[in-house]
Amino acid sequence: MGLERIHTHCSCKFSLYSHSQYLCFSDLVIVVGGVIPAQDYDFLYETGVHLVFGPGTKVTDAAIQVVDCIDSLLPDNEATG
Repeated sequence: MGLERIHTHCSCKFSLYSHSQYLCFSDLVIVVGGVIPAQDYDFLYETGVHLVFGPGTKVTDAAIQVVDCIDSLLPDNEATG
């Protein structure tokens, strides 16, 4: 889901996370990025976001972090490496 409006990341993210729990998607990894004010990062983490990427994040760095995050959430026998 792409969110492109100012402060939409806070209101829609919480809704997305709440619905994911209701629908039993407890293994859903939520990643947000874009022009997100630094003061919103803690709120996003506290409400279930796993990773936040701000402006200037290198795609390769983000990809590594996403894979590492997913890997850390898998049961040991399913880990990728």
